[in-house]
Amino acid sequence: MSRRCATPVLVLLAFMATSHARGQQVRINELCPMVHPRDSGWVELFNAGARPVDLTGLQLVRGGYRSTLPPQPLLAPGERRVVRVQGSRGATSPHDPPLLHLPASGGDLLLFGSGGSRLLDAFSWPAVPPGISIGRLPDGSGTWSYLPVPGPGAPNHTDPVIQGRAPAPVAEAGTDGVRLVACTGCTVRYTLDGSPPTPEQGTVATGPVTVPKGRTLRAVAWRNDLLPSAERWVAHEGPRAGVMLCIDPDELHDPERGLLSTGQRANHTRTGEAWVRPAHVVLPGMADSAATAVRLRLSGSGSRSLPKRSFNLSTSDGEPHLPLPGATTWRNVVLRADATPHALLRNLFAEVAVHRAGDRLEVQPGVPVPLTLNGEPQGAYRLLPAKNEDFLLTRAEAEHLDIVEGPEGRVVKGDRAPYDHALDLLARRAPLDSLQAVIDVESLVELACFDLWTGRADHDLNMRCWRPAQPGGRWRWVLYDMDLWAPPDDPSVDRIAEAPLPAAPYLSALLDHPELRPLVLARLATLAATVLEPRAAAALADSLYDAHADLMRTDHALWHERMVMPSPEESHAGLRDHALQRSRHVLRDLARHTGTDLHQVVLHAPEAREGLLLVDGIALAPGANGITGFAGAPLRVQALPAGGIRLVGWKGRADTATELWVDPADGGPVRPLFAPVGSGGNGLQ
Repeated sequence: MSRRCATPVLVLLAFMATSHARGQQVRINELCPMVHPRDSGWVELFNAGARPVDLTGLQLVRGGYRSTLPPQPLLAPGERRVVRVQGSRGATSPHDPPLLHLPASGGDLLLFGSGGSRLLDAFSWPAVPPGISIGRLPDGSGTWSYLPVPGPGAPNHTDPVIQGRAPAPVAEAGTDGVRLVACTGCTVRYTLDGSPPTPEQGTVATGPVTVPKGRTLRAVAWRNDLLPSAERWVAHEGPRAGVMLCIDPDELHDPERGLLSTGQRANHTRTGEAWVRPAHVVLPGMADSAATAVRLRLSGSGSRSLPKRSFNLSTSDGEPHLPLPGATTWRNVVLRADATPHALLRNLFAEVAVHRAGDRLEVQPGVPVPLTLNGEPQGAYRLLPAKNEDFLLTRAEAEHLDIVEGPEGRVVKGDRAPYDHALDLLARRAPLDSLQAVIDVESLVELACFDLWTGRADHDLNMRCWRPAQPGGRWRWVLYDMDLWAPPDDPSVDRIAEAPLPAAPYLSALLDHPELRPLVLARLATLAATVLEPRAAAALADSLYDAHADLMRTDHALWHERMVMPSPEESHAGLRDHALQRSRHVLRDLARHTGTDLHQVVLHAPEAREGLLLVDGIALAPGANGITGFAGAPLRVQALPAGGIRLVGWKGRADTATELWVDPADGGPVRPLFAPVGSGGNGLQ
């Protein structure tokens, strides 16, 4: 089976004026386009005439882009002059290249004389692969060719003339492997180790190819009179639940520029565009043999120095087509290594706890998966959307966001002024209604409670908050990197409260505020009696461990000799111990720190047939629920009758509203009374 090679059409038109016309012999001789709009490119002009030419004032025009050449030396006969241009950035100083976008996908470029009234030359080009230029061959002629070795300022050369690109080989799956079918006369080479195929590197495809488990095939077709084809990527077919990454091994291990290099050039100290690498990824939910092109870089901060690295993946075309479980697609996802001790279970625990408590904080949905890198197992990773604007926009009806992070309040997106205004109100103990106009107070209080319960050491560093960048937009907080917890009996309250503004969770300001302090005390008491109640929290720890123990054991076997890594059993035992002990310690320490007495109140929740009893939005289990709370920090209790049932009142209380504020210091049980709709009874006991 063969395929015909599609040859793109290039039109070179030389518009010759009279023998006295200025610039008549100037040609657009060679062009190197831009792979990305923010790149730079260049155009080579050639004097095909017999006299020197003044290029001053000549204009290069493409669409809405126009570049006028500045004063410069005359261009002698047979000489070349390179004009460098830039894409969408625009010039920021007189010394910057002019703005003239030359898309790699193809286009038309016109050369006009001084003043822009006379057309001297026109140059149309098809799609040009990266690292390739296109031009006249020989210089100044009407014949064109792709130039695999660009030569700005030098004579154009290639042999033979190349006026097309080989089509990518077709991958046909069969019972005996993958057969690679190419155009007539083409040779196909492939690799299975992640390295790019070249005429010198790779295996010539002469029959079916078996793609080993976890590996990705890279194949390219060559023919002497054509450019090499685009790569064909084929992933191992068959059932899988993990992630497969494929990248040139040199991009990982080259001692000077490798992402995983060690020593003085170790990449964990380097960031920026120079440390982004092309790769391909196969994610759960993608077609069996599909591999998507991505831009890959290392992710994280302190954990970047550990042997097991996290990765950030973004689509190479900027479109959201990286699928995650839950039928969502993204432009940017993270493979979190969770390389610090206990990180996997603790992060999963925090995510579930935030959801059970009512999602007052943003938390990235993380899915534990096995990762293979060029076919080599890498252990357990959490696959999750990046905590950027794309993710946060799914939480709000807004077009743009303000995003701030870290103790220094670094602006990630938008404007910092609204953040400074909110902190100023907090520092001045502004009234609650003024704070609520700019801050989602429930979100801020929730952040403080989870930081207190975990006692995490890096609460101030791992802070990110956001708001819709529009009138009425209020700040909310993102919970992430929940790995560095304190011991269960650690007096974390004092340590966290000592951190001054603007260190999150701003605990000193919250506890100094007369209206915010009781909200913090009441919310922590509520969480400690519900979502973070010892038995409930321990049961959550058990269920997470049971679900992921096998993956954790595989991960531990791969990495425990290269870095500090407790066994899965130790991580489970540590989380369970924290769950059973932490609530009583943190309540006691917060009572001591604030000089507040602790009291227990019993809330009697009805059976489901009668309705629900909620405390601060969290449903209580039927029966007696003991809550240890703070005097002067009333709990918000709500009774929600089931269908056909009405609330009669509260036992021993005159109040008949569905919402009741209960100060733990008041004593006495709280029991809602229900009755069938239409009955005249005093309530079901």
